[in-house]
Amino acid sequence: MYALIGVSIVLVSIAAAEFVSTNTLRMHIHPQLSISILGASQIVPANIGIDQNLWRNHSLDHYGVNGGSPILTKDSSGIIHVESNTVRNFTLHEFLAIWGQSVDQNQVVGNPVQPGESACILVNGVAIQPTIDVGFADKENITLAITNAPQCSATS
Repeated sequence: MYALIGVSIVLVSIAAAEFVSTNTLRMHIHPQLSISILGASQIVPANIGIDQNLWRNHSLDHYGVNGGSPILTKDSSGIIHVESNTVRNFTLHEFLAIWGQSVDQNQVVGNPVQPGESACILVNGVAIQPTIDVGFADKENITLAITNAPQCSATS
């Protein structure tokens, strides 16, 4: 009888510890995302990773807190909230997958790249190719862009 009680206490303790572990916020950073299509700003929608219409990919949900996505937007300011129960490197392409969008040489979040234009990602003003993933850092400024230049640069 005492053995059964002891085993029950251990099992309940393990379950409680697991519940607390998966619902404890261990990482909270705020990169800033902007979208510029030929110089015109586009809005990053509110509630990406919250609204089911803006939460297409659930592969990272186990990193979220209280059943939420670990990467989300709360308003249309472009601030991305990384709120995770695990400290790990979350990326731009993971956020875009949650949103159901992507960026590559042919399009930027559904906007096609025409001949003579280029798609790029600017990270704190430094241009990189859209196929390169960007790890999020707190207060980092990321811009997804289509420019009129055949090559992407911070000034194009």
